Amino acid sequence: MPEGEGQATGQGSTTVEHRNAEGAGASVTVNQGEELVPISRVRDLQSTNDRLRTRIGELEGQLGGAGEAAQTAQRAADEARQLALGEHRRALIAENRGQIVEELVQGNTTDELQASVERARGAFSRIAAQTRQQLAEQRVPAGTPARSRDLTPEQLAALSPTEKIARGLADRA
Repeated sequence: MPEGEGQATGQGSTTVEHRNAEGAGASVTVNQGEELVPISRVRDLQSTNDRLRTRIGELEGQLGGAGEAAQTAQRAADEARQLALGEHRRALIAENRGQIVEELVQGNTTDELQASVERARGAFSRIAAQTRQQLAEQRVPAGTPARSRDLTPEQLAALSPTEKIARGLADRA
């Protein structure tokens, strides 16, 4: 009997015997009504299945590589965005120097930064008004020696923003 061919025997159930080219054989019993598929067709289907599984593995590998590339690109875009926001913040501070409380200029978007500049400008105005009022209320008795206005860099760094503003306004007066 040629390779891949089977023989049906009996009734109710079918026994299929198969002998390959080397003479080895196998018998399989199947229920009546089930369609038998030639061995050559099964082998073709298995070969196709193997090729498809290999291709799936290749595509999954490519997909994994694409996912890693996308994550790398996202990280690079996030870093570039942070750098751009930092530069924008520095530009806003430089543009508004002397009119804002710099520490209040914060945000994760350009709109948030712009809104924080407005809040910082309002805070600066309130602090300046309070400081002017406090300076106007201070009375220096006649004959009091002049205070030294010169501070060391360390002393200047230790001053609060309000104290720095007060000193700046006092120097203008």
